[in-house]
Amino acid sequence: MRFFDITGPARPADHHCLPPLGRFDLDEAPALVRMKKCIVLHAPRRTGKTVGPA
Repeated sequence: MRFFDITGPARPADHHCLPPLGRFDLDEAPALVRMKKCIVLHAPRRTGKTVGPA
């Protein structure tokens, strides 16, 4: 039986998983940022999510 897990690595055999890049259009992201829409980046620590001032 598969379930949702938020505590560790996702294992498709054990957990419900959605492919992250298949859920949205990457080409649309810059336009959403310009319109000041909410963008959430989920990634492990120390993977370069922070962007400095422009």
